[in-house]
Amino acid sequence: MTQRQTPSETQELTIQCNCPCECSHLIPRPAFDVFVQTARCGPCSTVAHRKQYPLPSPFTRKETDIVPKTITPHLPYTEEEIRAARAARKEIDDELWANAWNTWQAMLPEKFKNATNNHPMVAERLSRLKQNAAPLETSGILVRGIVGRGKTWLAIGYANDMIQAGILHPSQVIFGTESELLASVANAPFAEVEKELKKLTSGRYKCIIVDDIGRGTWLRDDMRAKVFSFVFDKQWAHGNMVIATTNLSRENMTKYMGSAAMDRLLAMCGYSPDVLLEGLDKRKERTNARIREHRENTRSAEPPAPSPRPQPNQRRQPSPAPKTSTASAPAEPNPFD
Repeated sequence: MTQRQTPSETQELTIQCNCPCECSHLIPRPAFDVFVQTARCGPCSTVAHRKQYPLPSPFTRKETDIVPKTITPHLPYTEEEIRAARAARKEIDDELWANAWNTWQAMLPEKFKNATNNHPMVAERLSRLKQNAAPLETSGILVRGIVGRGKTWLAIGYANDMIQAGILHPSQVIFGTESELLASVANAPFAEVEKELKKLTSGRYKCIIVDDIGRGTWLRDDMRAKVFSFVFDKQWAHGNMVIATTNLSRENMTKYMGSAAMDRLLAMCGYSPDVLLEGLDKRKERTNARIREHRENTRSAEPPAPSPRPQPNQRRQPSPAPKTSTASAPAEPNPFD
């Protein structure tokens, strides 16, 4: 357990909490000028101090006030209190993780919320991350392919697998198209450009997923290379990663983003080969499968057609007379002849 630092004259702003969850939470010093029994730790809400020790406030302290150098903060915690504090801390962490996961899922399109990795090259990179055999800053991927080959599905699936493996926290991942993440920054009003750039370049996001590079709507083409270069350079400098998808070749991407941004992107991908997706149109296959499934469900849900019944006022038609043989009988003699 970390030993709590005792307050002194040089520690007037914050003191370190010594709660049993070992969070080392810094508590504002003025709020603990008088240590009372109801003082609780912020993260785990456990009682941080048990006894009351009146101390002069650092803002109203006089030179004649006597400030003790050391203070006995509390009595030793029992095992039951330590277990209860750790359980409370775990419950809070689980709740925070669930809220962050819901926020991450809200960014994704409805059809991609349950995306998983289905490519061997990406699976190998994920395995190396789990074994701590590769750093996060060189584990990004560049997914290329024509329309409908599953680029967005693979990119989101890679991020989902890293979150489920505990490599990333849901709050450390952001997803969006080029227009939503980057072009919107350049197209924003001048007063909000700096705010939006700080959001992406602060280092908070360990993984940025930029979908459909090459299809962004930029009001000013001269801002495109600058924004790409600035965001990718900051992401690389913080030791984070980028996952990118595009329909363009490497040469066309270099012309579109600029050589500086392309070099940072390849560095965050470890200068490894691109993930090329070929084959049949997966979007078309899923659409046809969905149509067939809907037809089968509709047929199975249809009730059998009822047999027609006669109306109550409708008279029953007489049955037709039986057909006789068409052979002609011998004619009888006419008595008048």
